[in-house]
Amino acid sequence: MASNIEIYTKDYCPYCTMAKDYFRNRNMEFTEIDLSKKPEELATLKERTHHMTVPQIFIDGEFIGGYTDMVDRLKQGTLRLSMFGPAKKTANRTPHGIKTR
Repeated sequence: MASNIEIYTKDYCPYCTMAKDYFRNRNMEFTEIDLSKKPEELATLKERTHHMTVPQIFIDGEFIGGYTDMVDRLKQGTLRLSMFGPAKKTANRTPHGIKTR
């Protein structure tokens, strides 16, 4: 079963691009929430996670951290790609499985 992956991003963020590319290259579906022009939502997210930077990655509602946090967890074995199912193809998704809000 595919997991619900959300990535909170901002424009001109190389780590956001790397996180999105990581999932795209594995054909894993995710939802991108671009906070570039939403300072109130970014402030709320920072308050919720206590992280000041993006990307902020959530899997099934669990805060994973940023891109480097995710990679570290994968290397340590505390986060496994097998947790994620293959991307589902749905009509309301873009070719890479990205949905923006």
